[in-house]
Amino acid sequence: MALLRQSIEDEALAHRTQQDLLARLGDYFLLEVDKNIIGTVAVHQHAADGGGISAELACLYVRRSHENQGHGRRLVRFAELKARGLGAKQLFAITTQADQFFSDKCGFRETGAEELPPARREALERSGRRSKVFLKDL
Repeated sequence: MALLRQSIEDEALAHRTQQDLLARLGDYFLLEVDKNIIGTVAVHQHAADGGGISAELACLYVRRSHENQGHGRRLVRFAELKARGLGAKQLFAITTQADQFFSDKCGFRETGAEELPPARREALERSGRRSKVFLKDL
């Protein structure tokens, strides 16, 4: 939570509480360099239309002191592997600020909210955030 606090306050990351994190703790992964936590990513599993599985890449964060060193792409590749392991055919990300990162550096394509699993689409609409949706076939 301490790692994410400033980005949540700046609204770069969606608001989440410690209870939110604890409820889905198994979805979160940390990146450590020299025994220091420098980044995080979460992979949330969702039921997709048609009965399949869809995965969401969420809470992607790299400490400012470690930006532009490839750690974000490394966390995205890790999330892709985890999503494949869950049986997901697609990985989606919702962002207000990292659109160029997802499209230019990670191979995601921008899409509309209609491609999200229904429950996640409804949560996005309720959030009021001006988020963009990105999707990557796995």
